[in-house]
Amino acid sequence: MRYETEGSGRWAVGRKWISFCVLLTTCCLFYTGVAIAWVDGTPYFFERFQDWTAPSESLRAPAIGLAPRFQIGQQRLFYAIDFRKETQYTVEATLRSIGDFCYIFVENDQWQRRVTAADVETIRRAFDDATPVDSNRGIYEIETTVLGLPPDIDGDVRILILLLDVRDQFLSEGGFIAGYFSPVNQQFGTVRDPNYGVPFRSNETEMIYLDVDPLDTAGTQGLSVLAHEFQHLIHWRYDTNEEIWVNEGCADYAVFLCGYDVSAHLDAYENSPEASLTAWNTGRLDQLAHYGAAYLWMLYLHERYGGEQTIAAIVREPRNGIASISSALGSRGYTSDFKAIFSDWRVANYLDDPAFEDGRYGYIHEDLELPVKQIHKTYPVHRTARQIAAWGSDAVLFTNGTGGGNLIVDLLEPLARLPLGVRVVEFSDEEPIRVGSTGLSATGHAYLSVDQFGLQVDKVLLLPGFEPIEPADNAMTVTYEYEARLGDRVGFSVEVLQNPVHPRYWEVLARASHQIGSEQPEITLVESGAVRLTDQPMTVIRDGVLFSHSIYVPPGRSPERIRWRVDYLGAIIGEGVLGSESR
Repeated sequence: MRYETEGSGRWAVGRKWISFCVLLTTCCLFYTGVAIAWVDGTPYFFERFQDWTAPSESLRAPAIGLAPRFQIGQQRLFYAIDFRKETQYTVEATLRSIGDFCYIFVENDQWQRRVTAADVETIRRAFDDATPVDSNRGIYEIETTVLGLPPDIDGDVRILILLLDVRDQFLSEGGFIAGYFSPVNQQFGTVRDPNYGVPFRSNETEMIYLDVDPLDTAGTQGLSVLAHEFQHLIHWRYDTNEEIWVNEGCADYAVFLCGYDVSAHLDAYENSPEASLTAWNTGRLDQLAHYGAAYLWMLYLHERYGGEQTIAAIVREPRNGIASISSALGSRGYTSDFKAIFSDWRVANYLDDPAFEDGRYGYIHEDLELPVKQIHKTYPVHRTARQIAAWGSDAVLFTNGTGGGNLIVDLLEPLARLPLGVRVVEFSDEEPIRVGSTGLSATGHAYLSVDQFGLQVDKVLLLPGFEPIEPADNAMTVTYEYEARLGDRVGFSVEVLQNPVHPRYWEVLARASHQIGSEQPEITLVESGAVRLTDQPMTVIRDGVLFSHSIYVPPGRSPERIRWRVDYLGAIIGEGVLGSESR
């Protein structure tokens, strides 16, 4: 690998604050106990600039590097953002290293104070040569191989990395900006803030800004920010106005792809698992949980729906938001819709059991422990109100059943027709044994009945999720209510009737002693020793009470050769032979 470097010195660590982020994609760090966590300020940028001019298809980085256009020691003025004043200022910087894929400039005031030659070399090596996931490939090669090449406004394959002391309001609040990617630099000349008319000059180059105080730019966090921001540059080439949650999820996925640490975002999500996947808290440090959610969403698609190529398809998809996800999955041959995947993803976040249900509800590369903040141990549970954000999830746990009776839960939605999807997980001896679902009726009511509660089932986890139909509802938060009680164990009567009008048809009817939940009785048919049907859910005749299955016996075939069996929650509730049933 070709590179040059210069100088030596000593690193010093200080502290500063983050302010309102205006035009640019920014990354912030703040103290959360022991660990330092960073968030990206992309929401501010997209709120202010909606109509960027997309780069020409010809303006993209070449696959083969060109000769450097700068020389070591060369100085240049760069435009940067003063976040205290929400204006631009100029930074005097000197080129300290040239790699195959990067120029590393350092603000002159920070050289030999907070940035050393060793720091610069660490950053160059990470971008050009080696990452934790691959000792032979750097950030540039890994991300461009998987996600695509960045744009190229300056005709040079190298990405300009500027190490600087970002101007912010450290003394006021105590946080700091860790770095940013500026789409302003992908324009020629001057652009203006459409809200206030403030002019911003472009550096007219592919460029990433990394803060040097207090971020340890050459440490794990700094290199994570570099990998994260480089994805934004690549994504910009394919889609200049992607929704925040998709872009940020892909950026954190890029951090994972390169083998760097995403744990701070996961920790934040574990502390706030109710966070919406799509609706971010604009301008606040509690965005961290949304980052964790967006990263987990991309990781789930990676593990369950096609790996790196699927995330690459999302990055390169010009549509935005949910439409982007759906289109990318369709291009990869997947037919599952967003809502269905989202429903399974919510369960996976709470179960995280890759050994259960063929890994459908778990992760291979992460180990989650989401807390359940609403737990009921005594009954009855009187009417309780809870809130859910759009494309978010709530969790309610019921424990301490006695006698193997029924847990009966009524869910009520005052707004009636809002689309709540409710997943139900049953546990035995702390292990999941069954995952089901129950939806709201047209009047906004759902009924759940879990048999053998306290005997075969010792815990029931209720996971209501708000799954909007209209995009306008994607920022809403809704309220639902529920009640719970313990009841008698459900019983079934099963009978078989021959159709008096069409005698070749037989009806198997299963009637519950009282209303049950979403799990339906299932029928199995065996004819002359050969399985004809296995565990087919019976048709609902009356919700939660009466179920049916129709059996057709062709001419010349005897009904006595057909054996049927009806099961409910794994237990046989009726079986027999057509014409000579035992119940």
